[in-house]
Parts: sequence; structure tokens; C-alpha cells
Amino acid sequence: MPLTIVVADDDMDYRLIVRYLLASVSDTMTIVGEAADGEEALAVALRERPDIVITDLVMPRLNGIELTRRIRQEPPQTTIILMSSDDMSYREGRCARSPHEDARDPFAQAPDP
Repeated sequence: MPLTIVVADDDMDYRLIVRYLLASVSDTMTIVGEAADGEEALAVALRERPDIVITDLVMPRLNGIELTRRIRQEPPQTTIILMSSDDMSYREGRCARSPHEDARDPFAQAPDP
């Protein structure tokens, strides 16, 4: 049975590229849904319960970080792949603080010994 994938990005060209790249491995992976914003992505992910969600970091209505947190509350076994073509200032400003705010944060990792 192929892995199921949801692709979320507000850029249609990006979604087309992902679809094109995954077409060559359609016997092992299949796209079961696409979304143009974070709220739509959450609805699709909750409905489809995919194995993998490939999502943009910066999206309207719900960014990739918050989308990941919300998905982790429902189908926690879903693997999330966060990607972005935006500059690193967003990551440095929000993502870098995120793991330190709450030990239960899905991005938090134990420090190396």
C-alpha cells in the first residue's frame, strides 16, 4: 500500500512541483489531498489521516508551525515535513524560540549530553 501524502502551500507552482516529483514514485507514494492555506491543510489532514504532510512554513490562516502543532493533537503518527523558500528571519524570530517556550512542544528536542 502506498504512503499517503497531503501537500500544503499557498503557492500553486510549489504544489505542482511536488506533485510532479512524486509522480515518478506513484507506486510507493500517493497525494491524497492538497491545500492552499493552513486551515484548509488541517481540515484535509484530519479528514485523510495521511502518513506524511509536506507543508510550507509561511502560509495564510495558519502557519506551518501551528499546523504541525494542531495535527500532532489528532493524528500524532503523521510525519510532517516543513519547507520554505522564505528568508531565514522568520525561522530565527519564531521557530528558534519555539522549542524553549514549552517542553511539550513538538519541535523540542532533548539537549545532547
